[in-house]
Amino acid sequence: MGFVRTIVRRQVAGYIDKVVHNRRDQVELDSNIRVADPRENPEESAIFRQRVALIERVLGELSGRDREILTRFYLQEESQDEICTEMQLTETQFRLLKSRAKARFGELGKKKLAQKSLQAVFLRTSAGSCH
Repeated sequence: MGFVRTIVRRQVAGYIDKVVHNRRDQVELDSNIRVADPRENPEESAIFRQRVALIERVLGELSGRDREILTRFYLQEESQDEICTEMQLTETQFRLLKSRAKARFGELGKKKLAQKSLQAVFLRTSAGSCH
């Protein structure tokens, strides 16, 4: 009789546990719940376009080799082996060139952002003085 009681208790506990997990996984749909639109809002779209324009400007100012390595590896997602073979580079040369190209890209990008910030400040101050 003790064996049967233990089995029944375990079955009941398992059933209760299963019900608790099912309730936790299920969500009651309420008519007042709002679902966010997955599309970008206009502000996010504008920010994205500005970032793309900045990246294109900075890439345009890099040397051809730096631009090629960065675009092939990061934008076109080509493998290191593929780039090394086609550009006739060793793995060490590739890593060194990529590292230097990233550093130059970062420096140019910071300069562009600083220039843009200064322009924005200048425009705000000059527009404010016109009133």
